[in-house]
Amino acid sequence: MYYKLFDPLLACYNVSDLEVALSNLVKVQVRSEIGKLELDATFSARHALSANLLAALGESTEPWGVEGTRVEIKEIEPNPCDNWKSFGRWSR
Repeated sequence: MYYKLFDPLLACYNVSDLEVALSNLVKVQVRSEIGKLELDATFSARHALSANLLAALGESTEPWGVEGTRVEIKEIEPNPCDNWKSFGRWSR
């Protein structure tokens, strides 16, 4: 995620460690957005996924004095163990 600070005071006082908070927030939002998609659509919808992430992150980071400028998803690798567990649930 690329971002800019529009209010450094908010970034200092409203969040204890901005880099860690942004990293955690991005991870949670990526998982949430990918969870809404089917596996096949996940790989082809990276641009739409990035736009949705930027909108969702913008709402969450505004109170921290941060504005997201761009989100890039370079690679998506599904966890093979998790996928096999999911397939097992579908077949039952």
